[in-house]
Amino acid sequence: MLSLLSTALACTDFYMPINGTQHRISGRTMDLGLDGGWVLSTVPRGLQRTQAANVPASGEAVNWTVRYGNVAFTAPKGGFPGIDMVGEAMNEKGLSCGALALVPTVMPPASTTKPNLHTYYVCQYVVDSFASVAEARKGLAQLNLWGHGYEGHDYVHWVLRDATGVSLVLESPQGTVEEFVDANDDQSGFGIMTNEPGFAYHLANVKHLQWKRGLIRQAVSVPGGFYPEERYMRAYMVKSAMPPPASLQEAVAQAVGTLNTITVPMGSQYGTDSGKTSGELGESDHSLWGVIRDHAAPAVYWRSALNPSLQRLRLQDADLAEGATPRTISVTGGPWFRDALAGESVVEAQEQEARAA
Repeated sequence: MLSLLSTALACTDFYMPINGTQHRISGRTMDLGLDGGWVLSTVPRGLQRTQAANVPASGEAVNWTVRYGNVAFTAPKGGFPGIDMVGEAMNEKGLSCGALALVPTVMPPASTTKPNLHTYYVCQYVVDSFASVAEARKGLAQLNLWGHGYEGHDYVHWVLRDATGVSLVLESPQGTVEEFVDANDDQSGFGIMTNEPGFAYHLANVKHLQWKRGLIRQAVSVPGGFYPEERYMRAYMVKSAMPPPASLQEAVAQAVGTLNTITVPMGSQYGTDSGKTSGELGESDHSLWGVIRDHAAPAVYWRSALNPSLQRLRLQDADLAEGATPRTISVTGGPWFRDALAGESVVEAQEQEARAA
């Protein structure tokens, strides 16, 4: 994961509005210049976990058993060995964890008094172990999240989201982990996370926008660039204007619409946040893939830069039972279009499922 963190997971993560609907839908992009060969891996219950890499020289390293089966996005070619280190994951209870870039980040050092969990393993530990943000917050408080840095920085912060609509953001700008509980209520937070500056800056930025919108002669434009604060603001403005969805299909479609506004196209797009130390200068930082999460009926829908069609995996369809063999699915695989006439039966089945939902 070191190589991916050094290239910066410059992404956008958002929770759709939760008022007036029972749907709990969120989404994110994975923005990089380098493709790590991303796959979606299944993680069955009962697996024994050890921190194979980056064990502290002194102090205890956390080991654990998978309590909740989950699916995890991993990039074996980019420094993620198998299913042990992930950049994005969601479990069968609807709790997700995403790792995004935050430069600079300085994690605490290893502890001799608390069990240590390295930055590489935060998302996997969270979805393996907890059913909700509240549980995760309580459990993580018993541990020391630590890192050793790359060129002095750890380049990462995390967002946890659950089926209640609550999110938890974890950041460590100065060597101490800070928590932000985001209820997606326009007060504690707006259900969005991007990259630098930190979470508090983006909250203040949106509240300043709300002040502008309250003026008699407002002239507020939608920001059109790909800098983090522009992606954040655009996601907020787009999703907050949408009505409560009347069906699961509409809820996912609204999330796709929001995802479209913050997806960075291929090529050397202006306004991306690849810095001089990102390790990917000239690599055309763009959205390699995007995922939409259904937290209420746990499922992930995803698409990639080379495959714009949504693929879906419901966690109830994945074999996550204890003793099951982990599987992997290519994130870029699957059909990238549907022949209209040949696919009539598929469409009819999807329509029946949507009506049932």
